[in-house]
Parts: sequence; C-alpha cells; structure tokens
Amino acid sequence: MSLKLKTGIIAFALCCANNVLLSQSGVVKYDFFDMQSGVAYRAELLFQVDKALFVTMSDSLQGHLDERKTVQKEDGSMAVVSLKTYPEGRFVFESLQSERIKSNFGGIYMSEKTPRIDWRITDRKKTLGPYDVIKAVAKFRGRAFEAWFAPEIPFPYGPWKLQGLPGLILEAYDTGKYEKLRFRFSGIEYPKAVKIAPPKSKTGRWLSLSAYQKALENLYRKNTAYTRSIAERFGGEADVPTKLEYQYEVFD
Repeated sequence: MSLKLKTGIIAFALCCANNVLLSQSGVVKYDFFDMQSGVAYRAELLFQVDKALFVTMSDSLQGHLDERKTVQKEDGSMAVVSLKTYPEGRFVFESLQSERIKSNFGGIYMSEKTPRIDWRITDRKKTLGPYDVIKAVAKFRGRAFEAWFAPEIPFPYGPWKLQGLPGLILEAYDTGKYEKLRFRFSGIEYPKAVKIAPPKSKTGRWLSLSAYQKALENLYRKNTAYTRSIAERFGGEADVPTKLEYQYEVFD
C-alpha cells in the first residue's frame, strides 16, 4: 500500500470519526419563563452522549441584567419584578457516568443522585422545529409537568432537572395550580460540536440533597417572616406565598 493511499485512508477515518462525534452532541435553545414573576430569560441545553448542561439567567446569553421593572402577568395583574443575570448563570449539570446532578438554580450549590421521574408517555404528538415530538406527563418535586420529547434525538436530557425520557425534551411546562416553570422551545442546533465542562462550586462545596432541603426550608421561613413583619408594620394583612409560589422545588 502506497503512502499516499495510507494517508487518504487515515484522513477518511478521522473524518468519519469526527462526523460520528458531531452527530452525538448539540444545543437546544429555550425561552425560560418564571411564570409567577412574569420574567422571561434565554436558556440553553448543551448535550453530549454522557452529559448535559442547562444554563439560564446568564450574562453570556443576553448581556448583564440587574434591574427592576413593572410587568403584566398572565392573569392581567401588574407586578414589580427583578431581572438579574449572573456570570455563570443558573445551571443544572447531569452526568450519566456518575448518575448525578449538580445544580445552582437559586443561589445554592447542591449535588444529588439523578432523580427518577415516573413519566407517562401519551399518544399526543405535535411538531417543534423540524422534529415530531410526543407528550409525556409526570409529577416531580411538588409540580405537575407536561413535556414534549423528540424520539429522533435519543438522549435522555431536558431543561432544568427534567430528564429520563427516550428522547430529548424540547419543551416543558409546569401545569399545576401554581404554575411557575415554563421552558418554551425556541430553536435547536443538531448536530453541533459543543464543549461541556463540569461546573465548579464558588463556595468550594456542594450541599447534599438533605442539606439542600433544609436550606430551602430556612429560606422560606426567613422570607415569610419578613413578609409578615412588613405587613404588621403598616397594619395590613400579610400575603404570604405558598412554597410552590416561592421556590422551584417542594419536598413536602
């Protein structure tokens, strides 16, 4: 075999290997809505075969924000809300190899075993972008979710901590009484080469699931106590939000 032929074979093999790797990664773009506040942020889900990273409220996705403004909520009421982004954003990282999720989705760094979500796949279908998607429903962390996944993209990832379906989740909604989370599909680049680095905790540690639950409970008590104290100061009645209104995850 000539040197020229060998070189050609090697180049062809490298090209094929690169195409295979490329077909196993990509990025989904969402509009992430915190429905109670009426605030919308850009969001991305970067995925590879063995890991995925969901990021929102990030300076890199929409420029730095730190402001307050008046918005009209879906029920027609007006509210003053804060729009704030962060250098690293709010993120959820999932590793199939370690079977763990690491997240900072509310200023708390935590690590947990990837939770199992008992999805029920329905016969409802629709189209998102170029993909046919199927509806699945489940209850998770106090909320009822509707998710639309694409079997054609066989990765078990999705926005936030929603995962475990036989296809990538392109859209998902919180459909409960206190609707708070909405991830609306806005685009996809697949296949596309992406780099995913495991995130680091700025505090130097990751809370366990039990410690995270305690931290959420303490934050809720602190904020409800503050709300009541303000109401008492002005002689009014405190409008204390429920846990489902206040925080993303509820473990009660």
